Formats: sequence, structure tokens, C-alpha cells
Amino acid sequence: MSVLQIIFILIAAVTLFSATMVVIVRKMMHAALWLVLALFGVAMIFATLQASYFAVIQVLVYIGAIAILIIFSIMLTQRVLETAGEQLVRNWWLPALVALAQKDLKRLVAYSSVAHLGFVMLGIATLTDIGLNAAIFGMVAHGLITGMLFFCAGSVKDRYHTLEIKRLGGMLIQAPHMGWLLGSSAMASLGLPGLAGFWGEFPAILSAYNPADGLSEELFRFYMVVAAIGTVLAAGYLLWLLQRVAFGTPTEEFEHEHIHDMHLTDYLAWAPMILFIVVLGVYPNLIFRVTDAAVIHSLAGLGGN
Repeated sequence: MSVLQIIFILIAAVTLFSATMVVIVRKMMHAALWLVLALFGVAMIFATLQASYFAVIQVLVYIGAIAILIIFSIMLTQRVLETAGEQLVRNWWLPALVALAQKDLKRLVAYSSVAHLGFVMLGIATLTDIGLNAAIFGMVAHGLITGMLFFCAGSVKDRYHTLEIKRLGGMLIQAPHMGWLLGSSAMASLGLPGLAGFWGEFPAILSAYNPADGLSEELFRFYMVVAAIGTVLAAGYLLWLLQRVAFGTPTEEFEHEHIHDMHLTDYLAWAPMILFIVVLGVYPNLIFRVTDAAVIHSLAGLGGN
């Protein structure tokens, strides 16, 4: 076992213990924490097995989301909430702009993953039932969709032996099933209605229009505009990625190469994730009915909306 894997396991143990203590002692946001912890566990397993620095990003993202929920339940103040909203500006715009500049497929997915957590922070900061439910749903959707994008990136690496975007192209011609899978995952990531990503983004933006009593409506409506513009940036780097990788004709380097399309093992690995992305997009109450009661109970005790 490598040093990196040992570090992952120690981080997982400390985080799981801390979050569990919050659930037991505070009895707040328990459903939210356990949903996040379940996805965190999945991310940790992948990180431990792969020992990938890109997997580290996924793990740290979930650690940050858990930490915000812990802060929410212990150190609730107006300044904490408004600071969480301020992080949206940094957490959305900076990674999104960096993603636009990426030349490596997996790096682009990694930075887009960080950017999407801005919606989670905004939803929590509003201290409303819509916002908190959207934040929890967003973390569930994020784990599924970003996992799919990383799977696609790994498959591209396995077949083309490169992740350099400018060397790729014409995937829909050489490997059409994989190209459509990449396109579907990208659409889910940018929040297309009918897919899981939509229910983590749109309600979070909507909740910022009318935040909890005591919070600045003007400030949170500014955050709402920032988040809405952020969705345009997401469409920019994801659609540009598709245009360069999936559409067009194969590059000269690979035009005479035989690129294997999806195998049976690929379908078996990806089908459950795609199924959940679609099912949660069509019927989001599968998550909301689990989290709503805990969110309302917590807000009632804290005086939120």
C-alpha cells in the first residue's frame, strides 16, 4: 500500500468520524450528511484504488461539502452564510475559466467538478428549504455525473493513449457509442432539464432570489446573477469540449487507427450511473422525499425559511 493510499484512508476515517459525531450530538442535517458520506465513500474507494491526483480533487471536494454542512450546523451566523455565498464567485468563475483554458481532457473535467460545487455553497448559504435540498441533491448528482465524465476520460486515454484535446476528434465517427455517452454526460453536467444535474443547479439559483430572513436580498440576488452566468461558462467549456473531441473528422494521427467502441464490460459499469442520472432527473423526489423532512426540521430549529 502506497503512502498516498494510506493518507486517503486516514482522511476518510477522520472525516467520517467527525461527521458522525455531528449527526449524533447535534441531530441536525443527518439525512444530508449520510447521503454525502455515502458518495464520499464511493469517491474514496476510487481514489484509493487509482491513487490518482485527479481522484484526490474529487475526494477533497466532498470533504469541503461535508465541512460546510458541519459549519452550518454548529457556527450558524449571518457572516458565515454570506461568506459561503461569496465563495460562489471564486468557486464558480475561477475554476470555470481555468477549465476553458485546459488542453487536457481529464484536467478539464477536474476543474469543472470543482466549479459545480459553487451551487452547493449557494444553496446552503440561502438557509432555505429549497436551497438546502438543492445543495444535497447537487452533491448526489455531482457524484454520478462527474464520475461518468471521469470514466469517459479514462476510456479515451485507454483507446487513444492521450488526453490532449487537440489530438482528438471525430469520436462519433470512430466510436459513436462512446461519443454519445460523453455527450450525454456533458449535457447532464451543464444542467440540462430532465437529467440529474438540473435539480442541483436551478433550485439553488432560484433559492437565492429570496434568502432567509436577516440575509441581504440584494447581495444574494447578485449571487443569483453570478450563478446564472456561471451556467453559461459551463456550457462554454463543455460544448467546446464536445465540438473538439466528438464532432468533426478524426485527426490525421488517428484517422487510420481502429478505435474500439464500448465493450460489454463498459456497458455493465456505466449503465447503473446513466440510469440514476436519468431517473433522478425525471423523478427528483427519490432524493427530495428523503432529505426534505430533515431540512425542514433543521430550519425550524434555526429559524430559517
